[in-house]
Amino acid sequence: MGSVSQGAANAVLQGYEGYEVGMGMFDMSVAMVPAAIVQIIWWGTIGYNMLIWVLKPDSPGFDKNNAFSVANFSGNINDQKEIPAWKGTLSIVTLLICIALFFLSGVAPFSSKLDIAIVALLGATFLFVTGTVPVKESLANLPWDVLVCIGTISALGTALDVSGGGQVLADAVLAPFGGQNASIPRGHCGNLPAVLRPHPLHAEQRRSGYDYPVVIPMAMSLGISPLPWVIVVAVGTNLAIATPIGTAVNMQILPAGYTFKDFALLGGPLWLIMTIVVTVCSVLFLL
Repeated sequence: MGSVSQGAANAVLQGYEGYEVGMGMFDMSVAMVPAAIVQIIWWGTIGYNMLIWVLKPDSPGFDKNNAFSVANFSGNINDQKEIPAWKGTLSIVTLLICIALFFLSGVAPFSSKLDIAIVALLGATFLFVTGTVPVKESLANLPWDVLVCIGTISALGTALDVSGGGQVLADAVLAPFGGQNASIPRGHCGNLPAVLRPHPLHAEQRRSGYDYPVVIPMAMSLGISPLPWVIVVAVGTNLAIATPIGTAVNMQILPAGYTFKDFALLGGPLWLIMTIVVTVCSVLFLL
């Protein structure tokens, strides 16, 4: 969970024999928790000062081209339907139960019995059946672009697997390092530049589509688990933070008037730091 690339990672991985259950709840934690801590420290210190320096919020032209600064609420707050308190309470309780089950799905005794997708589906179904959440309104507000993206990436992964295309690309990458007879350290050398290459310009969805179906056959050709490499790709595809077109979240705030220069100055240094952190954590804990 967490982003499109993580959902895509599970979708592709589950298409391979022996990995039908996908990633566990905490499999990415060893790489992402240190990265999250570093990012919090960054924005609380140097990053915040850089934010002030680049965006200049006190300048007269700060809100120039900012669509959000002139957006007005056209409705009447008194016209909004009053939501019964029990709906809010039941929603919170359901959410907490689902989160607890999500965590339990990553614990050995429960991992074979709990599935993240099924837990989420049951939670949503419960809210629909009890009338806590309106079905039609919820379906209308679903991010269909994300759902279609994950579905097509899963189909692409299956196509590359069944057609042998993924294996062909994997063999091509491994060939300079000895092919299927390459040692595991050499195989890692072939994989790391591919998944941790500079990619602040790439959209995470595009990279997910063409990376996962290649790194999984690479790992299997070496006789090792593809899970570490899939996790590295999933983490790496979330580091496209140096341009406004890197991720869907970046593009959602474009109406605020942020420029490529703003993203490059603020996201560039953080991207470099995060890449180093993720690389070190991946080598120490995953490979």
